Amino acid sequence: MRQSKKERLKRYEDHLIVGNFSPSTIKAYQLGLRQFLEFKELHSIEGDLDQYQARQFILTNITRFYVERMYMAIKIKNTQ
Repeated sequence: MRQSKKERLKRYEDHLIVGNFSPSTIKAYQLGLRQFLEFKELHSIEGDLDQYQARQFILTNITRFYVERMYMAIKIKNTQ
């Protein structure tokens, strides 16, 4: 039976609570999981998490982060 994104996030939150993680850590980890699940939906990726999926997700997010930072730096420099 496939779980919805909401069910997965709730189960993960429960797991982190049982693991005695702080509320801020739980929030950060849930954000990462939510972004990963959205990445899987966007790219039509099926099945369980594997190393290849994790690598693609990390590379995509890192690339997007640095592109956005570079864009903002150029924008700020051009307004000065």
